[in-house]
Amino acid sequence: MRSRAAGGLAALAGEYNHLLLLGPAMRGFFSTPAQMPGAVIEPLYVTDPFEGSIADSVMDQQVIASGIASAIERFVAR
Repeated sequence: MRSRAAGGLAALAGEYNHLLLLGPAMRGFFSTPAQMPGAVIEPLYVTDPFEGSIADSVMDQQVIASGIASAIERFVAR
């Protein structure tokens, strides 16, 4: 196991197919693991002018929301 000094969870991300493990607890990393599935997403960088314009469009917001809803439905159906 890598130490926090060696990059902590970020250093382990590659072992999880570029996903960061949020739980269960791993000694030396965190002591309060998640008891439910979760995801942290960042569909756009609003500081980028082009992506900011996407965030400003109701139609594009619907496309993003639909994609997120579809991913959740697929996960729950497993």
